[in-house]
Amino acid sequence: MAKKSKKQKARPKRSRKPVKRKYVHGVEEQRHTIPLILALANKILETIGFVDFINESVEW
Repeated sequence: MAKKSKKQKARPKRSRKPVKRKYVHGVEEQRHTIPLILALANKILETIGFVDFINESVEW
């Protein structure tokens, strides 16, 4: 096999999901997102009223 010359650089591996980024004061920061599974579970619990039940029954 032929060796790669110095001009040909190996490409870095890309992750499957693109990372969402935002810029704050010129500095790039990663956004943290809730995974789809957790978001769906949360939406289902809100729909059936579980979240309200917990908020009423637990003393914060």
